[in-house]
Formats: sequence, C-alpha cells, structure tokens
Amino acid sequence: MGFSIASIGMLFGFISLLMGQVMNDSRSAYFTSYGLYAVLYICRMLTDVSNPKWTWVSPVGWVEKTAIYSQNYWLPLVLILGLGMICLFIAITIASARDIGSGILSTKEGKAKAGHLLSSPIGLVFKLERNSIFGWLFGSIILGTAYGSIFQTIGDIIGTNPTYKKLLGISQIHTANRELLLNYLNMLGLFFVALAVTSGILVVFRLSSDENKGYLEMVHAKKISKTNLAASYFLVALCLSLFVFTSALVSTFLIGNSTLNEPLSSNYFWQTFFGFLPTILFYIGCANALVGFIPKANKLLWFYLAAGIVFKMFGPLMNLPKKYAAISPFGWVGKIPSEPINQQVTLLLWIAFIILTILGLVGYNKRDME
Repeated sequence: MGFSIASIGMLFGFISLLMGQVMNDSRSAYFTSYGLYAVLYICRMLTDVSNPKWTWVSPVGWVEKTAIYSQNYWLPLVLILGLGMICLFIAITIASARDIGSGILSTKEGKAKAGHLLSSPIGLVFKLERNSIFGWLFGSIILGTAYGSIFQTIGDIIGTNPTYKKLLGISQIHTANRELLLNYLNMLGLFFVALAVTSGILVVFRLSSDENKGYLEMVHAKKISKTNLAASYFLVALCLSLFVFTSALVSTFLIGNSTLNEPLSSNYFWQTFFGFLPTILFYIGCANALVGFIPKANKLLWFYLAAGIVFKMFGPLMNLPKKYAAISPFGWVGKIPSEPINQQVTLLLWIAFIILTILGLVGYNKRDME
C-alpha cells in the first residue's frame, strides 16, 4: 500500500516536470498538471461505478489493481513507475533542447487592441483566471455527476439487506434509506464546500503573489485605487466559489434524483445550499483579511482549512472527541440537510464574513506594497 501511494506521487511529480518543460509559464504548467490529474481521477471514479474493467484506462486506477488486501500484484506498480520514467526521460530531453525561459508551446500573440473586458480591474482578473475558472466549474460538474450517479446504490444498501427487511417494515426501510441518503448528501456538502473554498482562496491569494512578482505595477500606475483592485480579486474569488459549490450540488441533485424511484425533495437542495453557504463566505473573508493585513501568513489559512476537514470528516474514524470538529465552521453547521439549519451559527458566520471583508479591503488599502 505504501509503495502504491508513493508511486502515484512519483508519477505525477514526473508528469508535472514534463508539463513544466512543455508549457511557456508556471501558471499554465500548474493548471495543466492539476487538470490532468483531475481528469484521470474522475475517469477512475466513473469506471469504478460503471465498469471496473475500464479502470485500467486511468493510471490512478492502477493502484487498485494491485489488490493489496488479497493478491499483492506488483505489475501495476511497475507500470506506474515505468510511465513515470518515460515522462522523466522526455522532460530531460526537452529541457536540454528548449530555450531558457520558454516552453515547447509558445504563447500565442495577443490582440493589437484590448477588448472591453480589460477596461476594468475585475475584467482583468477574470481574464487572467478564465482558464482556471472553467476548469474548476467543469471539474465540479463532473464530480457532482459521478457522486449523484450512485444515489440509487446508496439507497439500496438497506433495502437489499434481508436482515434489515426482517427487523424493519417497508415504511421503516424507506425512512432508513432516506436518512442514509441525507447523511451521504451531508458528506458531499462538506466535500463540495472544501472544493469551492479552495478555488476561491487561490484567487484571493493571487493578489499578493501577483503583487510580489511585479505584475500589478502597471495597474498601480493608473488611476485605479488599491481598494478597487483588491475588491476585484475578492469578487471574482467569491463568485467562483459560489459557482463551484452550486454546480457541484445541482449536478449531484439532478443526476441523483434521476436514479431514484422516489426523488429527494428540492427543499433538501435549498437547505444544503443555504446551510453551507456561510461556511464558504467565512473562509473567503478570512483569505481577504489575511491578504489585507498579513499576506505572509497565508499558509495558516490552508492549515486551518485542512484541519477543519480532517477533524470533521475523518475524526470519527480516528476516534477523536466531537469537540475537535468544532474548531472550524465545518463542525458548526451540523448534519444538514437531515437536521435544520442552525440560525445562530448562520448569523454569526455572516457577520464574521462582512467584518473580515471590510477589514481586508481597508487593510490592503492602508498597508505598504510588498
């Protein structure tokens, strides 16, 4: 198992090295590497659900073919490392031949005149983040579709168990199935929130990284206030997070309900959306405040986000006390949608979001440039 996980890490490390030689800039290399991993991961998910034989199509699925709990096949690991070595060899070959500071794929020439989209800071930010935005939205829709496609399977876990049929009546089985689906939807909601928050935080933190790299010097030379510039990054990040979360949730509901004989009520969708929305806003507000006051402390938010996810989603598996889940909003929102929305928590998170947003914009306007 250890070799399996390590080999996948090595493979995508070599793939990223190859993308670094092919692409012309670091942003394109990052986006292509992460995008390729996402596509292969989704392919593995879809084949696992539909036809496990097709799992061989994705290198991510080769780990499963090791059958570590029964047969311990080593051939998939040899294939993974072999593919990685091929990528490494190609990367070294390209690196020895390409021009310094450029990749194999050259950047296409821009238009002679800028479009109307570039007439404002928010248009500029959207233009720069356009490819990653489309990537996040596409990935969220595919993930929602994949998770929604197994709604019927989740609901049948109890209904197809003869022991449960004897212990429970028909109506009780239906109730138990519905409760199981709602708990599954709660878990998906937490995962989709983490996905949406990550996409938004990356855009917010791009403000400080673009500033450090000197990309914003030409913008600062114009009659554009620092508050306007910071608000542009913030608004694009906020919209991206909301769109990612919504698209994942909508695709899950549409596909999931299409597999059920008795679809879930749309009220559960709205309850899930509005119940988790304040959590997304809170994290985006935190990111904005850090950029405004302590941009060098950005890693603290990533640690806080990761800790909240681990303690909430995996705490029960590690036999951790429930109080550890309360260190972040992930543990405050409760078992939505099987439980009603906690109005007090929702109000507090909204207030925190507004305060953090204002502090971040004011802080960025007042602080010195890096």
